[in-house]
Parts: sequence; C-alpha cells; structure tokens
Amino acid sequence: MPKAEVEFEYSISNDSEGAEFEVIVHNPTDKIAFFMEFILSDKVSGEPVLPVFWNDNYISLLPGETRILKGTAKDNRAEQMEILMQGYNLDN
Repeated sequence: MPKAEVEFEYSISNDSEGAEFEVIVHNPTDKIAFFMEFILSDKVSGEPVLPVFWNDNYISLLPGETRILKGTAKDNRAEQMEILMQGYNLDN
C-alpha cells in the first residue's frame, strides 16, 4: 500500500472533570491514509493516558479529507499530555 503523509494538530485543556482535547487531521496526499489511531500520551513517561473517551478513533482518510476528533480523559494534567498518531501506511 502506498505511503500517505498526514498532517494533524491538536489542543488539550483542563476542565472540572479532567482534560478535553480536539484533533484536526488532514490527508493532503492523493493516497488513502488507512486505519490511523490517535493516542493521548504522558509527555514525561511516554505512557498512554487511560481511560480516554473519543468520539471516533481508528479512522481512515480519503485523499484531501479532513476530520475533527474530540475526546475527554479523567486526568487533569493537560500541560503534561500530547497526542500521538500511528497508522498502517503513514509516512510521518
């Protein structure tokens, strides 16, 4: 399967219940980006932050497609979190 280079940006903020986050992901290539997973991770330990509740995850993007994903976590250390992306045919 040909490689796709996908762009994404995210924001993470604290609320009274924990952390809220939003990911904007875009596939600018002419290839499908297949079965991507987004992971909320602790910047210091590198471990996943769990539990996490996404509105969607494990997505595929057609060429030129953009999606917005949102989620929450019961952890209120937003400044220590980052979002990572992995996928079947990603070239990032």
